[in-house]
Amino acid sequence: MARALAIPEVAPDGLREVVDCPLCGVAEHTPATHPIPDGECHDLGAPWKDMRFQMVRCNACGTHYQRVRPKRGDVGVFYGSEYDCYDSLVERGFIVRSLAQLTARLLVRRIEALRPEESDVFVDFGCGSGTWLELLRSVDAPWEMIGTEIDPGLIARVEGLGFQGHVCDDSNVEAFLPAGSAAVIHMNHVIEHVQSPLDLLWKLREILVPGGLIVGQTPDQDCLERRLFGDDWVQWHLPRHMVIFDKPTMRKHAEAAGLEVVSLASSPSGAVMWGASILKRRARRRGRPYRVTREPLHPWLMLLFAPLSLVQSRLANTSHMDFVLRRPA
Repeated sequence: MARALAIPEVAPDGLREVVDCPLCGVAEHTPATHPIPDGECHDLGAPWKDMRFQMVRCNACGTHYQRVRPKRGDVGVFYGSEYDCYDSLVERGFIVRSLAQLTARLLVRRIEALRPEESDVFVDFGCGSGTWLELLRSVDAPWEMIGTEIDPGLIARVEGLGFQGHVCDDSNVEAFLPAGSAAVIHMNHVIEHVQSPLDLLWKLREILVPGGLIVGQTPDQDCLERRLFGDDWVQWHLPRHMVIFDKPTMRKHAEAAGLEVVSLASSPSGAVMWGASILKRRARRRGRPYRVTREPLHPWLMLLFAPLSLVQSRLANTSHMDFVLRRPA
């Protein structure tokens, strides 16, 4: 039997930093992807546009992470004005808007069943354009809602919508949100973007009241879509995603930060990634950038794959994992 060819690794280049596993600190690793370009950003200048990025798997704890990654001061280069994920869900058309509102209603019910009574403060950490704050207000969420984001322009929009906002990130969030003040911290596809999720979870734990919740969603690499699409799986999202989880590594991070795991569950919203990964592979083969949420077929493929993802979420793992973590009372 022929031996599989070894996957080449991205070499250090002096512009990026080289790190060991952000959870356990072990250096030994195995490539999880080939070196691949950023196929989603359309206005990158030199030297970034010609770079290749890669996810590796820690041989000790199983965490998937970028070993050769942009330095903190350069990360903002990849979140320019054309970053599609900042687009408001409310403005992505009838199909996406309707599904998002349904999800928001279910989220309110889930949180209210678990939220401690000592506080009604809800923090959307990494709120983007404020789309989840808008959605939650539209379904009468009974909370004092606050948004945080790294971009001052986005926070200006959030404040224009009538919400309190703070320009901060994982390095300084504790300077803006008092310890023991929040009942719920929401992170929708955010934790995978930070360089040290473990450090962030420790900080967020201190911001919560006893019994407070961290509620969110993040990619799950232990899914059929990742196996089928390989490097074209959209949730690699290199170089923006620094760490990719599965249920065991999310549990390890939570417990290492002194948090209780209330639930880790596969989400039917993984239907988005079936169509998105098909479209990304199609765009790559045609030699053009992949436009994420702005691909015309995106909402229709999402609907097409919704029944499959619903079944998949009951029997296995989808591309999306919902998590609820709690600060011990």
